[in-house]
Amino acid sequence: MTRWLPFLIVCVCALLGCAPAAAPPLPLITPVPNSPQEYRVVPVRWQENTVATYDMQDFRETQLGDEVKTSQSRHVFQMRVVERATQGIVRVRFALDGAEFGQVRFDDQGRVVDAAPTDPAYTALFHAMVQLAGSAALREYASTTFRQGEAVRVTLPSAAFAQALPPEFLSSLTENVPMEMTYVGHVRVGDAVAAAITTRAANLLKSPICGPAQDSTAEVCLAEFRLDGTEYRDPTSGHLMAEYSVGTATGRVDGRPLRVRTIIQKMLERRQSSGL
Repeated sequence: MTRWLPFLIVCVCALLGCAPAAAPPLPLITPVPNSPQEYRVVPVRWQENTVATYDMQDFRETQLGDEVKTSQSRHVFQMRVVERATQGIVRVRFALDGAEFGQVRFDDQGRVVDAAPTDPAYTALFHAMVQLAGSAALREYASTTFRQGEAVRVTLPSAAFAQALPPEFLSSLTENVPMEMTYVGHVRVGDAVAAAITTRAANLLKSPICGPAQDSTAEVCLAEFRLDGTEYRDPTSGHLMAEYSVGTATGRVDGRPLRVRTIIQKMLERRQSSGL
């Protein structure tokens, strides 16, 4: 979740301008008739030859008053097993556009054991991964049997992702963030079958976040930030096959209404992946 959280940075688009762009479409999926009515979370399985490569699009739309600006970037995100140790522990290399930015060790249940960034810019993100791995919310999620169409509430501690925020933001976060997760059935993503789970989070802020925008004297105040999305996971290996995530922030800039929408789309590139 930490990828949604640099609030003031995304607001800079409203003040400095961005190149026009179109939002990435939802993944092309087809519902599977008579799909299972229940879904139990499957631990991610890492084989010695596992390589998971994703095409990732990051879209941002900022509306300040009547003015709308957009920007978009595209990347290749990859996770590759580089070592398999005893007791099922694996070490996985994380890379963006071919450049390693960290390594994570997972246990035989797909849980993060430890994470070490090789790029200091990702230190907070990796710290948050370790905190989330040990949270009661993640254990609750992993042990839940989802029934199709029935929302399951999981409460995520804000400490799990607060490390990605500047210290002055922390007092504005809610202590715990209620999230609703719903299994909507099996779908086809390309030629493969995936379990689809939607996620909706309540407002992450208990009080507004205010501060000057970068390279500007304008004051940005954000009053609300919400997360919505859908994950499509392999029901056997647990690996992510596709993801569509939306973060929406609302507030004001020098008294003018502000709305910032961030969309992240990930699609598994099977030709560049193996061992899934």
